[in-house]
Amino acid sequence: MIQVELSTVGPGVRLAKPIYNDRGMVWLKAGAELTDRYLGLLRQRGVGSVWVGESAAGDVPVREALSEEARGEATAAVAHVVAELRPAMDETRANGPMELRAWLGSDEAKRQLRDSLAPGRIQGAAMRLVSDVLSANYAAAITTPKGRDGYVLAHSVDVATTAVTIGKLLHLPRHALLCLARGCLMMDVGLAMVSPEVLDKSAPLTPAERAIIQAHPQMGYEILRAMEPAEILVNNVALQHHERQDGAGYPRGLRGNNRIHLSPFDRDRGEIALLAEIAAVADVYDALSSNRPQRPALPPDQVVGTLRRIAGTHLNRAIVDEFLRSVPVYPVGLAVYVYGTGFGPFRGVVVRVRPSKLDRPIVRVFQNVRGEKIQPFEVDLSESPQLNIRGAPVLMAA
Repeated sequence: MIQVELSTVGPGVRLAKPIYNDRGMVWLKAGAELTDRYLGLLRQRGVGSVWVGESAAGDVPVREALSEEARGEATAAVAHVVAELRPAMDETRANGPMELRAWLGSDEAKRQLRDSLAPGRIQGAAMRLVSDVLSANYAAAITTPKGRDGYVLAHSVDVATTAVTIGKLLHLPRHALLCLARGCLMMDVGLAMVSPEVLDKSAPLTPAERAIIQAHPQMGYEILRAMEPAEILVNNVALQHHERQDGAGYPRGLRGNNRIHLSPFDRDRGEIALLAEIAAVADVYDALSSNRPQRPALPPDQVVGTLRRIAGTHLNRAIVDEFLRSVPVYPVGLAVYVYGTGFGPFRGVVVRVRPSKLDRPIVRVFQNVRGEKIQPFEVDLSESPQLNIRGAPVLMAA
């Protein structure tokens, strides 16, 4: 199978991996035929790419860090939390963040949060997620195609997967990885309090709308603290994941020092918790790789370039460096273009990644510039410096 841009898919192609709805349930199952109607609905939902069958990639061992079962469980667990907070969502969207604090202080909220099954479901999903990531190899994909509908849920799961991958690279103990996974799954719960009109706005935000968006870490933190007051590390992931190394983040303007501080007693640590710094890197990585109301997903090389550019000011440079040293720029199964002087451009699929050359994979080309099938052959870009590679453009659906 191969991950391709939706704009290149015509009727009759079959999905190789399922697509989930905004409640964490399978909307289109693997094997479903993409009809004109389904393709139109996918475009409306902002889905930019899908996994489909491809004969030239039939033997490509595509692996994801998170199994479909674990992904579904985690997505459903986050959806369950959002569903339980419906009264708070309605009040907050109508009357602003102050109304959330009023709701949290009510007898109804205290009863509902006390009796909530959400923490147990999130804990179970986090345990399965951590187990999957710990058993995945370095070349496994850590993000999945997602659309605008249900973006917050899918984004939370992919951020948790990416963050635990980073934590694994940093050799964090398992209990810290569980805290990190739980924190990432829950860190954007405050966005559920923001009206879709603001959250999905494609035009520039007004100052008032930006203030509403920037209130979501504090709102999420207050919800989580009311639900599980003893989970300080987990709750601070929600509170601090938009803080910046240079102090220009929100909500409190905390500063980092671009170091990896594994001990909470490190005298030279910055003001931002390490788990929140890891979550920030994962958050930006997935956001850049995904379709957003304001812009389409960036190609993989631009994602990496952007991470390097904002490391040091926005993101913890040491964490970014460790992440990019170990994660492939072009994961196995991704559709790419290979070209050079007198060569191509050819369309192909990444079939292998060398740990020593994460940005120069082995590509099996199978299509020429006119879209015609050719006899497949493989190109090892680590041994072909004269050739260039770019990710297939994942276009924003109209």
